[in-house]
Amino acid sequence: MKAVASRLKRRAWWRRMTHQQSLRGLLVAVMALATLPMLAVVVVASLAEQDRLARIAAQDLAVLADLVGASQEQLVEGTAQVLMAVSNAPAVTAGELQPCTRYMERLQLRLPGYANIGLISPAGRLTCRALSVSGDAQLGDRLYFRQAMASGKLAIGEYIIGRTTGIRTINFGLPVRGDDGAVRGVAFAAVDLAAVGRRLRSVSVPAGTEVLVADANGIVLADAGNAASSVGAPVEPVVFEAIRARAAGLLDSRGVNGRARHHVIKPVMVSGAPGLYVVVSAPDDVARAPAVNSLMLQVAAILALLAVSALGIWMLGHRLLTQPLERLLAATRAVGSDGYASPPQLERSRVRELAMLQLALHRTWRTIRRRGEQRDRVLAESNSAQQGMVEILDRMSEGFLVADSAWSLTYLNQRAIDMLQKGRDDLTGENFWTLLPDEADGSMRRACDRALARGRTWEYEKYYAGYGRWFELRIFTSPDGIGVFLRDSTERRQTLEALRERELRYRELFEYNPHVMWVYDIRTLRFLAVNEAAVATYGFTGDEFLDMTVVDIRPQEDVAAMMEFLATPQMVNPLLGDSRIWRHRKKDGRVFLVEVTTRVISFDEHPAKLVLVTDATERLLVDSRLRRNLAGIEHELAAKSAELELAGKVLESYAFLISHDLRSPLQVIDGFARELTVKHSANLDTQGQRYLARIRASTQHMGQLIDAMLQLSRVTRVPIRAAQADLAEMARAAVDERRARDPSRDVTVEIEAAMPCFGDAVLLGQVMDSLVDNAWKFTSRKTSGWIRIGQRVSENASEIIYFVSDNGAGFDMAYAGKLFVAFQRLHSTAEFPGVGVGLAIAQRIVTRHGGRMWAESSAGAGSTFNFTIGR
Repeated sequence: MKAVASRLKRRAWWRRMTHQQSLRGLLVAVMALATLPMLAVVVVASLAEQDRLARIAAQDLAVLADLVGASQEQLVEGTAQVLMAVSNAPAVTAGELQPCTRYMERLQLRLPGYANIGLISPAGRLTCRALSVSGDAQLGDRLYFRQAMASGKLAIGEYIIGRTTGIRTINFGLPVRGDDGAVRGVAFAAVDLAAVGRRLRSVSVPAGTEVLVADANGIVLADAGNAASSVGAPVEPVVFEAIRARAAGLLDSRGVNGRARHHVIKPVMVSGAPGLYVVVSAPDDVARAPAVNSLMLQVAAILALLAVSALGIWMLGHRLLTQPLERLLAATRAVGSDGYASPPQLERSRVRELAMLQLALHRTWRTIRRRGEQRDRVLAESNSAQQGMVEILDRMSEGFLVADSAWSLTYLNQRAIDMLQKGRDDLTGENFWTLLPDEADGSMRRACDRALARGRTWEYEKYYAGYGRWFELRIFTSPDGIGVFLRDSTERRQTLEALRERELRYRELFEYNPHVMWVYDIRTLRFLAVNEAAVATYGFTGDEFLDMTVVDIRPQEDVAAMMEFLATPQMVNPLLGDSRIWRHRKKDGRVFLVEVTTRVISFDEHPAKLVLVTDATERLLVDSRLRRNLAGIEHELAAKSAELELAGKVLESYAFLISHDLRSPLQVIDGFARELTVKHSANLDTQGQRYLARIRASTQHMGQLIDAMLQLSRVTRVPIRAAQADLAEMARAAVDERRARDPSRDVTVEIEAAMPCFGDAVLLGQVMDSLVDNAWKFTSRKTSGWIRIGQRVSENASEIIYFVSDNGAGFDMAYAGKLFVAFQRLHSTAEFPGVGVGLAIAQRIVTRHGGRMWAESSAGAGSTFNFTIGR
């Protein structure tokens, strides 16, 4: 019986355990299913938030690029103004080295951001400069010099390490013109890249963001970070290709590690073309990090809540459900056993009671579940709202603090913790006025208490030496106590100080400029500022000027024309401004001519014009005299040209008459001599045959002289049809013709691969043919003759020199003056045949092309004929 009773107890326990486990498993499963939609909503919301943060980050990058680009545009504009002042300075335009050098040195001392300032001559030689340089510095190969000379505008170079300074710089160049309008050279300013880097690092850059400034070749000029080694290196390959393609705007890339990055490329224009590029870059995951972190926290919180709830249901299910059910059943059995005796079919009644208890239990469980879900939902919403508020406050760029009525801190966001340089636990409970001390007399706190007592916001800005920073505070009352917004205003203060210092430098440059300068309001035409040179030139005091308009310094008869000019829109160069000749009136009534150059600026937030005035009276008188002299010279030149044209025609007619009148008799004489030689050679002795040979040689030489004289007369009259040509090809053709004519000659000929030039191909072909023929002829007596044909650059790098050199007979330089005179020979025809006109023809062709020809030689050591082409 005991064994049977034991088995029955074990079965009852198993039934209870099976029932309990199934009920608890059902509750855990329901809780998990209820959590899945919440997880899905959180994930979808996090993805949307990540996309929104990525878009905001891209917009922030564009704003930062615009800010840095504006800073670089100010650098370009400031450099353009400096170069404009240099190009207009009398010490520079006068062309005198010592005054120009002193002016550059003074200017460089005032502008420490420039490594060097100077002037480059049109030949590329560094003349006057702020920094002294040993030796002759040649800068003609610099990009900014070539572009400035070619365009006549402000030009920017590329990243270089200065030959004269050894400093990393980016150079700007601007042509300098003299009073006659001719280019005197190129003024340049070498911007120190270290100063550009410091200027770039003064801009507030968010963490993880890279800001670079590159030149038009994609070379890094400045880096907002501490990576100074990146200066001089190329930017990222994707950004490099975009810069070389002159692209701008937003650019997305993906690195080797698969990490996505956003780039914003902002071009900085120089003379209408991109000269610099601002590149702002940031990783995509940095922008998305707050949303990703928030997602991880929310998912972790939901899973933790699910685990805690499941564990609680599992552990408390027995106590909250099973035990009460057992007690109810025990009470039911007790009630039944206490007076409700039932027949044997009482088991059925127990089943009915069990069904009713299950139904009651189900209702109870459903009510409990509903109330639990409501509680969980409210709790989750409360926690989410609180967490979202904390995240918003932590993402703020300003510090935020909350203090109680006793000024003890109860809350600080992350930005405030960073600014106060302590941990959250150390700051919580600290007194506000201990962290941010009051004035010694306590006036600041008293004023703050009075404002808060009246419900007003109290604001102030103060420098705190303990933090080494300027803080801007805004204090107000709130339901939780006292709220404080804390902002770090150190960079803004530094920027304002830098702006004030720069404005002071510009005003000094304006005030003490030796040229007359003033600023006037475009709308009212009233003077806003004048410099000392204007006061000294016009005779008005500074206060009198400020009470006048630009109309008051014009003669009355010029006012209408000036007003019409101001009312008519003008096409103005944005860098050089507008320049015109006007008449001005001094205080004593004297009228004089001036050249007025204007440029639109903003002065104290007013639309205004900056005016540079130069006395043009003397220059116009000189121009008038020059024009009269030029007219006389042109008249004389026309007369001489007519005389030369007439002489050429006479010479050609004379040569034609000689050719026409003498060629027939010469042909008769030559034919008669040849006939005598053929028919009567047997009857003639040796002396008679020699006479006939001399007669034939003389008639042939006379014919050659006539042909040479005709060619010489025509070469000065044939029109020049200039085009691109190659002297090397002409030289090879002349050499091939000589080799075909005299195949037995063994001459070594070296010809440069290409010798490009600009001129008349036919005439220049005659030059090369004459020089090659001359070299071929005078090397005929050499057993190992050689001829070299090539080109070289002159010593001052101003022209290309072409040459034909040989190791032939040579000549005495004492007789070099006869080389290019027609029919003059330094060797007899018995030694070397010819009529002595080839070099004269070549020299005249070169002269007609604006060039010159000369020779270098010594007797028996060969000759070198040099020539240039000036076109």
